[in-house]
Amino acid sequence: MSFKYIIVLLILCIFANTCVESYSIPQVLELHARDDYTEIFKKLCGGFNYTNPKANGTIPAQQVDLKVKNGDVINVTWAKNPDAEVLKVVSCDLYTDKGLSNPLWNKTADFVGTVAWALVKVVVPAADESLLPKRYFLRSFGSTKNGPQCNCYRYD
Repeated sequence: MSFKYIIVLLILCIFANTCVESYSIPQVLELHARDDYTEIFKKLCGGFNYTNPKANGTIPAQQVDLKVKNGDVINVTWAKNPDAEVLKVVSCDLYTDKGLSNPLWNKTADFVGTVAWALVKVVVPAADESLLPKRYFLRSFGSTKNGPQCNCYRYD
């Protein structure tokens, strides 16, 4: 390639870069504190929680621990406010204080009115079996039509 073509190519690159930078999207984003959107989140995910097994704080203190054997199938039910936009539950995961332990259920449970339910098999990963009994908690995601996923926890 001749030197003349290299110079022309370099000038075109500089010109193109200048045009792109002058018409690019600004790099400043306006982020709002979550508190500004409390009503929006209530409308999307309002009341999304476990009704069985009971969510934290909804059972008497002497019944807080739910004892489940490895391999048991439990009936899990979720609730939401009547006007909440969460449409379906899409997962139920087993968690520890270290993070995700095992995805238990990744299907879809549609809300019928304000209730959704599923049968979920509780399976501890083989690596954790020697540590049983151990304290776990559940986490679920609920899906909205156009937006964020809602989540709820069942913990002790």
